[in-house]
Amino acid sequence: MTGSYNAVTWLLDRNVDQGRANKLAFTDTVSELSYGDLQKQSRRLANLAARRLGVRREERVAMIMLDTTDFPIVFLGAIRARHLPCRSTRC
Repeated sequence: MTGSYNAVTWLLDRNVDQGRANKLAFTDTVSELSYGDLQKQSRRLANLAARRLGVRREERVAMIMLDTTDFPIVFLGAIRARHLPCRSTRC
């Protein structure tokens, strides 16, 4: 196998590459997020986690957050950076 597989390529980048950058990807009661915006923000989060926060590949990232448009940014950003997102909705 050449290269390495990243699920974000299939789940998100493929949609942008196929011309869906301006299409609605997620919405909540306050905001909307297009595929293009999601791609840009998930890349930003991946870089932030790796460079500024020091999260290394294959480390778990706890996601304690509400179901807003921030969720797919954090989830896909973590996967993009090769982290393991762990979702928690219970307190």
